[in-house]
Amino acid sequence: MRVIIYDAEDDREIKIILPTGLVMNPLTAAIAAKMAARKTSGKSPNRVKEAAGKLAETVRSGDDEEVTEAAKDVVVESLSETAVSLNLDAGMIAEAFRTLKKFKKRHPELPLVDVYCSDGDRVLIML
Repeated sequence: MRVIIYDAEDDREIKIILPTGLVMNPLTAAIAAKMAARKTSGKSPNRVKEAAGKLAETVRSGDDEEVTEAAKDVVVESLSETAVSLNLDAGMIAEAFRTLKKFKKRHPELPLVDVYCSDGDRVLIML
């Protein structure tokens, strides 16, 4: 999985390469399911936006290790938000991860998320 952040203001591009096995594994599925269960109890409705904001701040600071952690948080929060809306458990999320891993072999650079900001910044998450 690749996260590419283009900062139009500084005219620079930051690429974060995350091993698919690290991002999409049974442990991540269990964490996403727990976060989904916590969300259904009424806590933190906008965690994806908060995680994305933290990622943007971290990118500006320039610390690569913190950027990688913030990118993982965005992915996990996005997955948990999806799990809440679909009412998924850890087994179902793990099955979805296995399917995505198989799909990645056929389509290695499929864009999952491609966001353009009004100030010219861009965030691209590829499978």
